[in-house]
Amino acid sequence: MPANFYLALTPYRGMSDAFKVEAKLRYRISKSEGGLKLHYAIPDLERVMERAYDDVLKLIAEKTGLQVFEGAA
Repeated sequence: MPANFYLALTPYRGMSDAFKVEAKLRYRISKSEGGLKLHYAIPDLERVMERAYDDVLKLIAEKTGLQVFEGAA
């Protein structure tokens, strides 16, 4: 089984294009917890979410024809 693999993710509902994201296979062997535990980690998850957010803003601007402004709380 490869240590790294790719996922196709759409972080927000309604997005037409998926992001190709590298994931890393992680495992733990624990006798006390019942054996082999598998999971994956996405090292650059924050960057993926930022890219998805930017794409959503572009999509809103394209569909509405309006400039999108971001504010700070």
